[in-house]
Amino acid sequence: MKKASTSRKLVKIEGTLHDPASIPTHVIIAEYARRGCGDRVAPVPTEEIEDAYRLIAEGRSADAMELLARTFPRLAPPSHECAIVDMLSRGRA
Repeated sequence: MKKASTSRKLVKIEGTLHDPASIPTHVIIAEYARRGCGDRVAPVPTEEIEDAYRLIAEGRSADAMELLARTFPRLAPPSHECAIVDMLSRGRA
């Protein structure tokens, strides 16, 4: 019986082979920028997402939706999203 290969494909960055799982985000973004596609990747704004969750937990879903709309400009404006969040959060104790 043959064993399944568990090896990962290594990537070459600046002449050195790396395991993709071990590469820090800032190195990946810099490599995309070096290759001329830096505008296609961006770090996820985790602080803003955490703030939005906190605002929802505090019952301030309108503020959370405004924050997310500012953070992610490609999202639709928060016209009906706020009502959806309110409806989903009503079941909480």
